Amino acid sequence: MIESAFLTLVAGETLAAKRRVKLSGTTAIYAGATEIGIGVTEFAVLSGEDVTIRLDNGGGTMEIAAAGEIAAGAPFYPAASGRITATVGGLPLGFALAAASALDDIINVLRTRVAGELTLGDQIFSDVLEGGSPQGPYGLSLLKNYPFGTRRVTRDGRVFKYGCAISTLNTDLLAQSNSHVQAVAYAAVQATAAAGATSLKVTVGATDGDGSGNIAADALAEGSIVIFPHSENSINMKITGNTVLAGGTGGTMTVTLEHPLPIPITHTSMHVEIMANQFAAVKAGSAGDLHKSFIGLPMMPATTLLPHHWEQTWGECWVAPDNGWSSADVGNTRENHQVVARYNGSIAIHDSDDAENELQQHVGFVLSRARANTQGAPFIMLQISR
Repeated sequence: MIESAFLTLVAGETLAAKRRVKLSGTTAIYAGATEIGIGVTEFAVLSGEDVTIRLDNGGGTMEIAAAGEIAAGAPFYPAASGRITATVGGLPLGFALAAASALDDIINVLRTRVAGELTLGDQIFSDVLEGGSPQGPYGLSLLKNYPFGTRRVTRDGRVFKYGCAISTLNTDLLAQSNSHVQAVAYAAVQATAAAGATSLKVTVGATDGDGSGNIAADALAEGSIVIFPHSENSINMKITGNTVLAGGTGGTMTVTLEHPLPIPITHTSMHVEIMANQFAAVKAGSAGDLHKSFIGLPMMPATTLLPHHWEQTWGECWVAPDNGWSSADVGNTRENHQVVARYNGSIAIHDSDDAENELQQHVGFVLSRARANTQGAPFIMLQISR
């Protein structure tokens, strides 16, 4: 059992040991008979005390309190007050490895379904990371289960990207990327590299990285690098890792590439620029961050406690219209179909006569509006990234 398979939260009510719980804001409360939950309590606690939770996606088996008889080897389903039952209700959560004969018998089980379980027909363009677990579009996870930016496509063409929240997200509103400043500005290559090499050394300036020349190990993984050979043909590549830089002065950093270099690198004439992955640091929109781009619509209200989540980036969805700016106008005339993002992640019509909307980020167009023209843009075709 690994430490990262557990999460400590504040109990939102008195909780017994070995019961399923769910999030309620930033507290843990019992998961009900129709709820999957996030994990199981290790010990009994009073309301307001810290509770240790064995996460459902932490791997291995776990012990859960039964609501009555369950045969060994039988599938089990959620029951009220965080218990499990043999009574069929939806899809099973897993299988009992021992028999329960009475209320609150604690049995060992194998979980096969976790919050946001995989949806039939979805195509995910990455394997689960070592030590991770499959995470469905409506799942939240403490652990990172896929590379940031991993693409997920549903049978109807909706697209999702995998990300990490650095603030509490709102599923009504589009979320921003906090990776808006280049991790490494125009920098010289520090050593030659042969064609076919999978790494190169670059100079990191004293104001690069976190602004003080510091970059954590692999902080640029899944990010992008552009190489300027100064022959008019720049080369765009993806990054799989980087060495650490600390001390506040910058220095030489080794970058590992996803694919071999297609040309030889000569450090006397070549430069690079590097951008971190846009989904590695996702935040809620705010008026003070007008220069940060919106990258998707979070499927669940991810927090810093359970940050790893999926963002919808393409396809049919609903996004809140801006209630402070003619929200009922969004899509309610023939001309008002194109929508842009507002500073808080809501949407408004693209209006060339309005200074705040004229040059805002395009995010889609209206599909369906309220019949009485009293509500703007119930549904849009989201068009951020495929």
